Amino acid sequence: MRRARVGVENKVQSIVDVRDAAEAPILAYETPAADGRYICTSHSISSEDLDKEGARESSEKLQKLGWSSSPLEWRILSSILWKAMG
Repeated sequence: MRRARVGVENKVQSIVDVRDAAEAPILAYETPAADGRYICTSHSISSEDLDKEGARESSEKLQKLGWSSSPLEWRILSSILWKAMG
C-alpha cells in the first residue's frame, strides 16, 4: 500500500513541452484545412504519480494535422542536461 504525501493535494496536471507547444500553432497556421481550436497537451499526471510514468492525453485534432509530442522521458532528460550546463 502506498502512503499519501502529507500536505500534497492529488491533482492532475496536463503538460506539454514548450518546443511542442511552439510548433503546434505554426502547424495549424500553415495547414489550410485547420480550423477552430486545438488542445495542445501530451501528458496528464497526478501529483501522486509524478514519480511514475505519466498518462498520455490525446490531442487527436492537432495530431491529425501531423503534430506529435516528444516523449516525456526525453523532455525530462533534456531539461536535466540543460540545467546541468548552467
